[in-house]
Amino acid sequence: RNCAARGMFHYDDAGEAVRMIGVMEDITDQIEAEHLLYESDARFRQFGEASTDVLWIRDAESLRLEYLSPAFERIYASDRGAMFADPRLDTWLELVLPDDRHVVHAAIERVKRGERVTTEYRIRRGDGGELRWMRNTKFPLRDEAGDVVRIGGIGHDATEERKAADRMQVMMAELQHRTRNLMAVVQSIAARTLRESTSLDQFQSAYLGRLSAVARVQSLLSRLPEGDKVTFDELLAEELQAHGISGPQVL
Repeated sequence: RNCAARGMFHYDDAGEAVRMIGVMEDITDQIEAEHLLYESDARFRQFGEASTDVLWIRDAESLRLEYLSPAFERIYASDRGAMFADPRLDTWLELVLPDDRHVVHAAIERVKRGERVTTEYRIRRGDGGELRWMRNTKFPLRDEAGDVVRIGGIGHDATEERKAADRMQVMMAELQHRTRNLMAVVQSIAARTLRESTSLDQFQSAYLGRLSAVARVQSLLSRLPEGDKVTFDELLAEELQAHGISGPQVL
């Protein structure tokens, strides 16, 4: 066990110390609690330093910064020490685009009311002014009475994810456009073949041949992203064949 001693001297009338009164106190539990608290704090800081996302904590009332993980410097290209030197919310908001700052304010007010909020906004990096998209999840930290005393947050650089989503949207629009065009071609082939056919067998043979030509055209075009080239003669010959017209001989 660990003990702590506290004592006081008792003096006689002449002012001489004649006895000492002491109290021994068992502080084992206190020492263990302090050790566990130290270990918990060390683990939290180890976690924060290893995180690729920005972890932060602010006082819910004053909004002053209390903790900021090292990932801030990599993502924001700004000095973390400057944030602690002036821990006001406005100091960090200087890095957020003015048009997006209302998103941050609205989210903080909701967290103060006990909500968990995820928002996206743009920042301008401190090194060269590069724009990045941040996805920030804010959540309330409560005391034993259940009151929100701090606001915690996890900031994730979502720039590449946004770019991928934008590319996917463009690709979907292009796919819809090409599908509509292809359906129009198929309908045109069917109508033309029907007009030129005198029997069902003749229609079937001609129609299937022309559809095969359309498929070959699509195959030629689909090779373009792989770096292959399609000559004009190849494309023209396949297109004409798809419509039942003899085209130039491809050499």
